[in-house]
Amino acid sequence: MGKSETLLWIDDEIGRDDAVVRLLEMSGRHVTCAATGEEGLRAAMAGDFDYILLDLELPDLSGERILPLLRASGICAPVLVVTGHASVGAAFVTGRCGANAFVSKPVLCDELIEAMENATLGGEVRVTLPRLDGPWSHQPVVRLLRRCADASGSSASPRNPLLASSLIESLSEPGTPVRLFLHLASAWRLYHEPEEANLSEIHRIVESGIDGPGTHRPRDSRVRAAVDSLQRSIRRGQRPTERAIADDLHVHPSHLGRLLRAETGLSFRQWRLGLTMQIAVRTLGQTDDRLKQIACEGLGYGHQSEFDRQFRTLFGMSPGRFRQLVQTYSKV
Repeated sequence: MGKSETLLWIDDEIGRDDAVVRLLEMSGRHVTCAATGEEGLRAAMAGDFDYILLDLELPDLSGERILPLLRASGICAPVLVVTGHASVGAAFVTGRCGANAFVSKPVLCDELIEAMENATLGGEVRVTLPRLDGPWSHQPVVRLLRRCADASGSSASPRNPLLASSLIESLSEPGTPVRLFLHLASAWRLYHEPEEANLSEIHRIVESGIDGPGTHRPRDSRVRAAVDSLQRSIRRGQRPTERAIADDLHVHPSHLGRLLRAETGLSFRQWRLGLTMQIAVRTLGQTDDRLKQIACEGLGYGHQSEFDRQFRTLFGMSPGRFRQLVQTYSKV
């Protein structure tokens, strides 16, 4: 076996005193047990494990949610799904979740060791990573999730400036999908509420924006054309209406709205707001332009007050206050 292998076992029903854990230890392997998904994520990110065993049914996070987070965080150790249903385990291995093998309950030591050995071929780990053209490729978001997981289990103040700094970095990242950007804005607003920030809720909001409708390029050619046209117009400092975009594409505005919602989960107004505020965030962070100049000349608002109102609704603060915090957190 060479060096002593290390295993992380994420399962609320497994502990140090279990027979299979003792047998693994007796065979020269070192086993770390985690009883919850969050505890397992923190352990996986803090350690360097040769194998990760993951129960699908945990008290806080499901295995289906944990697997993509492990892979998005750059953890390439073989993941063995532990389940009482072989068909479910096989689905995880053959699907896009990133599992390498599955082990049926009740777990027997010999079968587990065999599954671990089969999870590697020629010394190389068989890993199914999430699609690199999707939002998983946005490293600031990955770092944010890791920091949320770390801070949730520490005694540090929830007002951790590292989280705010990572949020700004994620919000400012070029190419961030609009749906994800809107979720990041909600996380920012929650973080700066007068009450103490709820890190678990911030983590949930960001995670729910990472995958799903609106985080990949639309498949429907009309939806792609509408989004591209809207983006070009906003970059030119214009604020086109849904009817104007629909007329250019020779479709009815209501039909265009249904297409957008069906494929991206967002309305036309949400698309326009998201694309507009992405430019606003980068401009506020990178220039000293006056707010009126940003709103009216750069983004096409008729009055600065309209820009201020929409910005405050989305981020929970004025553009001026946001700029001050960007300058503060950039020093972290």
